Amino acid sequence: MTLDDLQKSLADMYGDKNKGQTFEYIYAYTAQNCAYLARAVEKGQDPSQYFISSFSWICALGTQLDINIQQAFLKKFPNCCPYCLEDSCICARTNKTSLKYTNQRAAREERSNKFNIIRNNPKLTPNAGDIARKLNSIYPSNAAIWLTHGSHHHFSRLFEELGEVYEAYCSHIGHRIPKEAIEEELADCIAWLLSAWDIQFPQQDFADGFNNYYVHECPVCHSSSCSCSDHYARNKALHSEEDLNQLLHSLKELSSQISSDTTRTPSVSEALELINRATEELKESAATNLTSDIRQTVSRNDTLLVRAKALLASTPELAGKFNALFDAYENIKNNFPWT
Repeated sequence: MTLDDLQKSLADMYGDKNKGQTFEYIYAYTAQNCAYLARAVEKGQDPSQYFISSFSWICALGTQLDINIQQAFLKKFPNCCPYCLEDSCICARTNKTSLKYTNQRAAREERSNKFNIIRNNPKLTPNAGDIARKLNSIYPSNAAIWLTHGSHHHFSRLFEELGEVYEAYCSHIGHRIPKEAIEEELADCIAWLLSAWDIQFPQQDFADGFNNYYVHECPVCHSSSCSCSDHYARNKALHSEEDLNQLLHSLKELSSQISSDTTRTPSVSEALELINRATEELKESAATNLTSDIRQTVSRNDTLLVRAKALLASTPELAGKFNALFDAYENIKNNFPWT
């Protein structure tokens, strides 16, 4: 599937829904999903849904302004770096200029020629997965920086470009500047997003991830033409009562198993006291119904549970016996975006 295919699929699903929305409304959801994506990657959670939802909202920005995302991207990145025009970027050596075309006008014309060759021959149009892989071939340092220093560089650049999208939009609306500036910034957003996908999921094609996310059409209302209410929130940043029940059940299961399967030694008793304390503190913070309070309690409880686990491990016959239960609690906790 090409970027064009993906944008058209999204327009079919969300076009009517978004038609009545403002650019600012769509932009806000774009920023929100990109933020959740960055957080999920940083926390080691599965970020696949946020990659796709972020991409979808970027496409929605394009659709809102009648911008073809594929054309905008290939115009900026016609299978080469847009500045040095090389298949493998050498901008660090050339200060973002071409060795072959030192005249900027000639360089722009060459980039335009490369784009027209692709546009005029459908067989040369890359699919979304090919684009993701090609980006990291053009910019091999992307993967090196990610693997050495983490994802911060990628997402700081993504948010920088997202800010420039809005700046370009304001210039277009307020000063009648042509949309080409918005097209370029959207292309940069797509570039950083797809590059990150290819690093995070090197064995999975982006189109496969897209289709997995939309296997039931809109993942919220499950309709081929979205009927979700405006300002719908899927509680990605806030806790739910079900979340708390899962955590409390896991803590109670841990306490119950230790109580029934062990002889009460001072170490076991102290471990149980710590687990029960964690349970009660979570109940107390839940009564406030403030995610910030609950998040702090869950964080403090991590210390209590680490101590409890260490106390049990100090008893030879209990060492490792309850690790699966501690791990189950950790897995539940770590799968909540709000933690």
